[in-house]
Amino acid sequence: MATVKKRPTSDEVKGLLLEGNFGLSADEPLPLTDPISTTQMVLKLQDIKPYDKNPRREKNPAYEDIKASIRSKKQLNNNFNVTRRPGDDLFMVESGGNTRLAILKELYLETADEVFNKVHCMFVPWKSESSILTAHLIENEMRGDMMLIDKAYAVQELKSEFEKEKGKKVSDREFTRLAAASGYKLSQTHLRRFNYAIKLDQMIPLVLRAGIGGNKLDYIKKVEKAYQQFCEDKTEQFDAVFMAVMSESDVEELWDFDQVRHSLGDRLEALVDVRHNLIYMKVNEILNHHPGNILDQLAESKEKDQKEIEKEAPSNLTNQTASSTSESFITTNYQDNELKIDQDKSTQDTSDLEQSLIQPDNKNTDYSPVHNTAIRQSESTKLEANTQLIMLRQKGYDLAIKIGKASGIEDAVMHTKC
Repeated sequence: MATVKKRPTSDEVKGLLLEGNFGLSADEPLPLTDPISTTQMVLKLQDIKPYDKNPRREKNPAYEDIKASIRSKKQLNNNFNVTRRPGDDLFMVESGGNTRLAILKELYLETADEVFNKVHCMFVPWKSESSILTAHLIENEMRGDMMLIDKAYAVQELKSEFEKEKGKKVSDREFTRLAAASGYKLSQTHLRRFNYAIKLDQMIPLVLRAGIGGNKLDYIKKVEKAYQQFCEDKTEQFDAVFMAVMSESDVEELWDFDQVRHSLGDRLEALVDVRHNLIYMKVNEILNHHPGNILDQLAESKEKDQKEIEKEAPSNLTNQTASSTSESFITTNYQDNELKIDQDKSTQDTSDLEQSLIQPDNKNTDYSPVHNTAIRQSESTKLEANTQLIMLRQKGYDLAIKIGKASGIEDAVMHTKC
């Protein structure tokens, strides 16, 4: 005979519903789970924390303006997104909003107005550390108010997160591909610029945080490479000098890289045994991709003069006296010209020198060796004087450009050939 199952009474059903779940006590709440799709939420400030890997390290320059707007309207113009790491108790800013969260906390402390304590936001399900950091970078890129040095460190951090997730080192090319797949486009040029900014941060942190731009960074890098090329086998010594000079120049206002270059030239004189003004000229030639031979000409001229004097030394006392007098005249004349340039005659002297190099004066072939040596020495001095004149004109042009930029008329400044 089949057993008839007795239906539970209403009191028994009520008791079953009030029982704990899987052994949990009746007063212990069931664990909450986060939504699996984007969901609107209203949270309190105590439930939200800022993103601990926020790309923006410096205070938002518009902080006070944003605060004034939120205070007057008593609400956010743009609500921000939140997410939650697996295992975390607090929600976290997901893609921009750290500034707004900090302002809300300030206003709530200042006013105790509950309107600032309730945060209307969108919850975005957790994906990965790299996706969250990428979202913050994209948000800041759209706003366009993030310092280059902050962006450089954020990109470095993003590459590190990709490597953790991949479990291996990631090349620069692979990194840019992964970043693009996440929605953040990054070129190799930008990546090299960011890497160089991090290098310079060890030397000029104040200058970088004063708002130096990408084009200026590219120029500094190009100049540094030109100096390294000029110093050739003394690269390590140059690197140490460059770091010292840059560090000493680190000021927030009125930073002038041209002045840094002059200080660098002064330090390099002893290292390369070349005067700083000629160093400046040679590096400019390298920068313009027109390597000249000014230094080579001067060095060769001085070396030939010395050999000629030793070779043609007279055997009799009269010629020795004449040679001594001539050499004394040469040395004195060279030193005088080295200390003081006759600017009224420099252009004409250079023209005469070029003409003599192209069409030598045959009338001088009967002159004595000592006299020929004096002529060569004079030519070397004139060439050096012209080099200094070119440099002075370049300085004048650079100054004119600065003045022109300040007045918005830099296009009117013309660069004449020296």
